[in-house]
Amino acid sequence: MNTKFAKIFMILLCLSLCLTIAVGCDSDEEAKETEANTTTEANTTAKAPFDGVEKSEWNSKLTDEIFQNYTVVFEGKMSVTVDGVYDSTSDVWQKIKVTSDKIEFTIRAGEVGSPNDSGEYTTVFDGEAAETQKIQNSQMFLLVLRNYDNFKYDAETNTYRVPEQIVLEEVLKGVDDNGALFDAPTRIEIREAIASFTEDGMLSTFSCDYSQTMNMGNQIVNTSGQTTWTFTDFGTTVIE
Repeated sequence: MNTKFAKIFMILLCLSLCLTIAVGCDSDEEAKETEANTTTEANTTAKAPFDGVEKSEWNSKLTDEIFQNYTVVFEGKMSVTVDGVYDSTSDVWQKIKVTSDKIEFTIRAGEVGSPNDSGEYTTVFDGEAAETQKIQNSQMFLLVLRNYDNFKYDAETNTYRVPEQIVLEEVLKGVDDNGALFDAPTRIEIREAIASFTEDGMLSTFSCDYSQTMNMGNQIVNTSGQTTWTFTDFGTTVIE
């Protein structure tokens, strides 16, 4: 290789290396720019904070079908008046199991201020009596919970709250001494209502301070107190 050709070859080689370095630098800059744009875009499209379930999802967890099989513990301190006259105040605890054909009540109750033997009593209903008891057992909490628009999501506690007192005028079902249902015009006042759900979206707890006044036909019965319903075993409850 002559000297002149060798010089030309070295010049071309240097130019080639410079070009490669320049292209590499440009590629690095483009990669950095692309990464920055991607990061910015990812940040821009990040999910908004959870603001509670939608109404359709809420209602899908409160259908009649779901409440054909579940267990609930109801507890609180309840006061009763009949025709405006004080009757009693009791610490109430009930465990209710519901299946497609039965309902089981395990009850503890004692009048406040009086001796309490703390015994438990279990009763099982089936057939028409079970259907009657199921309706009376669930109508109050379902009546409130199915009013989705009254609840506001609280992100700090992951619960749903009714911020103001609500008043409901409804015709509920009472049960007479023979176990038959009858219509009972009812006024319900709800305060401090709070509902929570499990991670898989099932109802977990519902609590409130409420007053329920029922026109039983021959008398007006009012029950009131701070109460909590705790729900478990949807679809897996068994009554022996």
